[in-house]
Amino acid sequence: MALAAFSSGCQLLRSLCKTVPVTYMGCQQQRNAVKLRRRYPPPIPSLRGKPHRVKTSHYVYVLEADSMHDPKPKLQVILTEDVPRIGSRGDIVAVDRSMARNRLLGKNVAVYASPENIKEFALEKQEREMEGSQLLTPTALKTIEYLKKSRLTLRIRSVPIWDVLPKEAVIHAFDKHLGVVVADHALELPEEPITDYGTYTVKVTVNKLETVPIEMDVKRYINKGQMKRLAAKAAKAPRESAVLD
Repeated sequence: MALAAFSSGCQLLRSLCKTVPVTYMGCQQQRNAVKLRRRYPPPIPSLRGKPHRVKTSHYVYVLEADSMHDPKPKLQVILTEDVPRIGSRGDIVAVDRSMARNRLLGKNVAVYASPENIKEFALEKQEREMEGSQLLTPTALKTIEYLKKSRLTLRIRSVPIWDVLPKEAVIHAFDKHLGVVVADHALELPEEPITDYGTYTVKVTVNKLETVPIEMDVKRYINKGQMKRLAAKAAKAPRESAVLD
């Protein structure tokens, strides 16, 4: 058994001492560190004493840490084009190194976030703001198309009695029912306060550039049990009318 443990320890050392392929990012070399611990440490000899005989069990090691498998820090890059689900041109994003190499840098849609590149894109952004030629991002365009096809339903309880529908309730309904986070300054309610149930038109401004009108239905709150009973009653009504005819 001791011989098997010795051979397993030697195999572990050989596998760890093999040359690991080095990945270069620029001119910096990647270095890995391995931390081992003896499972059965040899006894320490006394002062001026004779050293103890090393046994095969003393060559059994336990792997405690390996930096090659530690999470690597993310790489910051600047997007030179609009990339879906990542960002727009000029955004500084932190992504995994594999994604940065294969999907962004390899396809020439991003550059390293060096001080020179950061300064260059900052100047470009300032010039664009001075000219007033701001563009809607792909995410903003998708949000606008989604809002144009959507209809908001807001159900309010009759107790406690409400006089005017608060703006916070509409913002909460956008987040809960449509999954869109609307800022307070981007939401515009009708000029007359909403004081009763009905259909109203609210306006949402996206990126301070385009305003989208959305129909909003303010209805009385009905719990799930009442909704099931009403649905069953509505399904049963046509059958009764058909029997009477």
